[in-house]
Amino acid sequence: SDPRVGLGFMGSSRRISERVASAEKQLVENKAKIQELSGQGKLIGSRSDFEVLIAEVKRDNGVIAFYYDMFDMARRNLEWSLKVRSDDAKAHYYFGRVLKITARNVVDKERALNEFSTALKLDQKRGSLPGVRLQMAIALMDLREASKQAEITENLKEYIRLYKLNNSGSIPPNMDILYDYMTQAGDKNWFTPPTINISTQDVLPVNVQTQDTFKVSDTNTSTNTNTNTKANTNTKANTNTKANTNTKANTKTKSTKP
Repeated sequence: SDPRVGLGFMGSSRRISERVASAEKQLVENKAKIQELSGQGKLIGSRSDFEVLIAEVKRDNGVIAFYYDMFDMARRNLEWSLKVRSDDAKAHYYFGRVLKITARNVVDKERALNEFSTALKLDQKRGSLPGVRLQMAIALMDLREASKQAEITENLKEYIRLYKLNNSGSIPPNMDILYDYMTQAGDKNWFTPPTINISTQDVLPVNVQTQDTFKVSDTNTSTNTNTNTKANTNTKANTNTKANTNTKANTKTKSTKP
């Protein structure tokens, strides 16, 4: 072990240079041995699956850094992750958010929009990132182009739909702002309430009885009960009448005998 570990050599650029030079020297001196061990399978270098795992770690670190407003760190981690995994929708989404929030010119904004567009294409069928629809709509609104209005409202509606699916049918808490976005995009009439019957992707809706449904059931039960009661009453009355008639007839027959 290096005896300088406890001396704070990481704080000195001179000592860092010394360590780099020492490491490079050892690599050159041991190159033949390293190649021999690697050929025998006794020394395993970096593999593609290892890089994929590191890319996921870098992406998650970038996301955490973004939420702590450490945008430079977030940008570096997300860029590194995307070099290894260019098909990661989540990395594209958060990289777009970093670019958008740090944008200083039109070029940066367009780059952020491209990242959102890529993330949307990658997540189109899965729908695991509702937020990318919202960010896409906001980015399109910044362009202030009338030709984008239909796309803006479509992304806003899809964001709300996915939000409801992921939150037991509840609507987003900022619906007033979303309705305002839709009005600005030309849609002044669209409205959506909270949902009671919830369905997830590839799962049939579940029927939920509401208070009105129970009232209808009670009414039907009451009607059937009254009908049955009336029918039973009429049957009983007919039976009694018949019994009385037979009794009277028997009485008359008995009295006529000598």
